[in-house]
Amino acid sequence: MKKLLVLTIFLVACGSVLDHSGQWGNTAFYRVEDGGASYFFEYPLSSAIGDGLVAFDGCDARFAKGVFELDREAEKVRALGDLQYSAWYRENVLEAYAVYNSLFDYHFVVQGVDVSGCVQFVDRLAESFGEKKHYSNERYGFNLELPDDFLLKYVDGGLVLYKDLTEPLEPKDNPADFPDGLRHFVVEMVVLPRDNVKHYQTLNDFIREEYPGYTVTFVDFPGSSGVYVDEGATIDSVKHYFTMKDGAGAIFEAYLKVPSLHYNEFVAGFEALVHSLKFD
Repeated sequence: MKKLLVLTIFLVACGSVLDHSGQWGNTAFYRVEDGGASYFFEYPLSSAIGDGLVAFDGCDARFAKGVFELDREAEKVRALGDLQYSAWYRENVLEAYAVYNSLFDYHFVVQGVDVSGCVQFVDRLAESFGEKKHYSNERYGFNLELPDDFLLKYVDGGLVLYKDLTEPLEPKDNPADFPDGLRHFVVEMVVLPRDNVKHYQTLNDFIREEYPGYTVTFVDFPGSSGVYVDEGATIDSVKHYFTMKDGAGAIFEAYLKVPSLHYNEFVAGFEALVHSLKFD
């Protein structure tokens, strides 16, 4: 018997995206509210989703609390960390496949006459499930934990996290220029890895050529070692993070762009983003 829990589920809005995840194409994140806790998983934006079901390309995957059970034991089982993968066969045909997350007590499952073509789909749904939004870039081979309170859109090879915010008018402002009586501003955190087309051998070579005279700080994180470059404060403040992968094969760049008056509010969040960077 399936053990189910009524869940309140919210769609996390994402912008238009390019194909960054193989056959999935455009993707978004789904948020699951469960007893005061929030969880996320990534899904194909072209799928139909709701009421515990993700339907995509002929695969109807259900997600729910608890362990998925049939009237007989799974015939093949494997485990990887907190994930348990189970398969049920009838006359050598796969009729059910489930992945259970023991850490969060949650499962994804697909059932049918022959669901062998849906195994990777269920794996990807289940493996993206967690308390954080996880972004995986297959092209450049890295992973990031994304902040919960930013909107997301993909660009070629990377992504943009952004917020549209407001603040009260200042005495110098002309109210006629602000129909809603508020000042609007945008905060962006951009991730833009790229090929090392100029064949820089080290980060030092890259910084000397591309950012001479700027303030730089070298840092070591668990998943990468790199350098911050501060462009200084004018109307906007821009802070970059650079590192290299595969020797000198690719350059990873992320940057924060924010009105200078609000820089201190968002710089810690940007540093947490790049601190979470891990290469495959």
